[in-house]
Amino acid sequence: MKRRKFLSIGATLPWLYGTRSHAMPTGAPKRIIVFHHPQGTVLRQFIPSGSEDNFTLPYLLSPLAEFKDRMTVLTGIDNVMPKYNSVSTAHPNANYTFLTGRPFLTQDEQKLTASGPSFEQYIADHIGTNTPFPRLDFAIGGPRTDSGILLPSESAYFWYGAEDPVAYFQDPTVAIERIFADPLADPQQLYAQSSKRSAVLSQVLRSMDSFSQRLPSSDRDRVALHTTRVEQLMKRVSTISTGCTPPTPLIPYGYDYTQDDPVSAELMIEVMVSALACNQTNVATMHFANSHDHRFSWLWEQNGGPIIDRNRWDNWHAMVHADYQSGMEHVYQWYMQVLAQLIRKMQDTVDVDGDNLLDHSLIVAASEFGSGRHWHTSLPLLLIGNPTYGGRWLDYMNGGIEDLEDSFGKLASGTNMNQFLLSILHHFGRSDDSFGYIGDDMESNPLGEIFFT
Repeated sequence: MKRRKFLSIGATLPWLYGTRSHAMPTGAPKRIIVFHHPQGTVLRQFIPSGSEDNFTLPYLLSPLAEFKDRMTVLTGIDNVMPKYNSVSTAHPNANYTFLTGRPFLTQDEQKLTASGPSFEQYIADHIGTNTPFPRLDFAIGGPRTDSGILLPSESAYFWYGAEDPVAYFQDPTVAIERIFADPLADPQQLYAQSSKRSAVLSQVLRSMDSFSQRLPSSDRDRVALHTTRVEQLMKRVSTISTGCTPPTPLIPYGYDYTQDDPVSAELMIEVMVSALACNQTNVATMHFANSHDHRFSWLWEQNGGPIIDRNRWDNWHAMVHADYQSGMEHVYQWYMQVLAQLIRKMQDTVDVDGDNLLDHSLIVAASEFGSGRHWHTSLPLLLIGNPTYGGRWLDYMNGGIEDLEDSFGKLASGTNMNQFLLSILHHFGRSDDSFGYIGDDMESNPLGEIFFT
């Protein structure tokens, strides 16, 4: 039996970890942040060297060195859902499945969608019911929208439920306006505005209920989904934010939120951390939406020229689909630099209870592919938070990186994302027996060694 498998089975035995130096957690984190970057990684420069407790971070993870004692690196965890899809589509096969743990809702290439919520929505249902926003979602870049809110199509990674992709704040000024009340506004005026909006939404709910009664039972679920969204909106507008000062970031002249990703990242981190600290939400996500055709011009000097050789590749998307190309590592390392900014900001912030934000949060960093070559094996995964998570590299790979490459990404580890995500749900106090779809040849037990509980 592999050592990792043995530890997973024995994680509930207290004597097994009696000699470890890590302190046991005192309880579930207050909040969760999911940090997603697209198009996989360069695995050779993501996988550490050394042993579980004594390892060296490679180039891609070097920006996180100062947080090594707060971080668990995980390698060899596979997304096995694509093999349960009969439709062969590269990106939806990853995007719609790796966080939902389910195959497509229908195996119709013209109607592809997720068949259930992604894992963080379950956590939002569990810990997000007493905050103005059950969850907040932020996109860095992406196509321009009139509203400043991005509703993705193929690039939907997070899902409220089946056929229901999450929308992201894309323009930081819109995010500030929607999340934070004006601290200078008259409280009576805020109350009157809130009451008026609540009354309007109450009428909408009554109309929807009346409409639903006239529908056949097979169609009522769709109306019920919209009803749930209106009820959430009603709760949000009826909650008057107090003691929560909105951030006032300096937005440079000529800023373009669709292309200026380094600026957007800094602004959105400030908005996100402010919202978490003043208890506007307990669940947040950050996603990089420029996954197809982006120049990454701020990295050119570091690369000694353009990241993408236009004589060989039409765009970034085409470049990452090939085998490793020089320059790719700078982009993937930059994502980790942004993650380090977020961690640092949280470490320097206390919440409304006076608790350190990072100490009482769990950050999950992930990408939908192990490699831009559409590999669903060995997804790059990180857990960051208080020191009980830190200083560990958990390797589930079946062999080394050479074996995985020789198999063209087909060598399965036997450990899957559904197990990983179930472990996180349990860490937040949920008691689910399994997560997502469980095939006959799948392991479904949680990975008990990830969290010392």
